[in-house]
Amino acid sequence: MNDCVECHTVSVATVGPSWIAVAERYKSLLRIEARNILIESVKKGSKGKWLTMKSAGGMPPLEERVSGADIDEFSGFYSVSESDIQ
Repeated sequence: MNDCVECHTVSVATVGPSWIAVAERYKSLLRIEARNILIESVKKGSKGKWLTMKSAGGMPPLEERVSGADIDEFSGFYSVSESDIQ
């Protein structure tokens, strides 16, 4: 879906962090706060949040490539913890 899997997988860090790692990072926030952060990061890009990743330049802004509906759907997946999906 919209090339997210080019850089992200569910459980293994590749170019970007795994979806589980993203969820773990934001698990202490209220779900709506985590979703808002993730939506903004996907739309506008992010830099400096994952310094150990291969993508030192950060995630590019994807607002033009990814539909708003897809961004909203994926932000819901990200804002659950690993224990929620096991």
